[in-house]
Amino acid sequence: MQKYQIVNKINLSDTISLFEIYAPLIAASAKAGQFVILRYTQEGERVPVTLVDWNKEKGTITVIIQAIGKSTVLFNTLKTGECFDSVAGPLGQVFIFVRAVEGLRIVVAVEVLIHMDDVAVALDGDVLDRVVPFRVVVRV
Repeated sequence: MQKYQIVNKINLSDTISLFEIYAPLIAASAKAGQFVILRYTQEGERVPVTLVDWNKEKGTITVIIQAIGKSTVLFNTLKTGECFDSVAGPLGQVFIFVRAVEGLRIVVAVEVLIHMDDVAVALDGDVLDRVVPFRVVVRV
């Protein structure tokens, strides 16, 4: 398998695609709340994309891309077996906030999909009542 090869692609809609990409070094160290920067060609735009999932055993990362600009439209034309030129990451700080609210212990994680290993570390043995996912998107 080639570095940054698309192992699987699923079109979720006309403009949104899920990509499973072979990137073993990134998959080995990825954590909830991190992202990668994708580039289709060496001269292409660097596009930050949130990590949706990763599989250390398979050496893959999963991202979801919405075609809203020139580069993301180009990304969504790629097919299974084709490759990205570069994938940089994982980038960003892992953020898990644990707080008691009205007698409940709540975990707020920056991703819709969080890994329970990270939550267990944040709780340090305490009991979890609820997981509240959220994602911040800033558009300029």
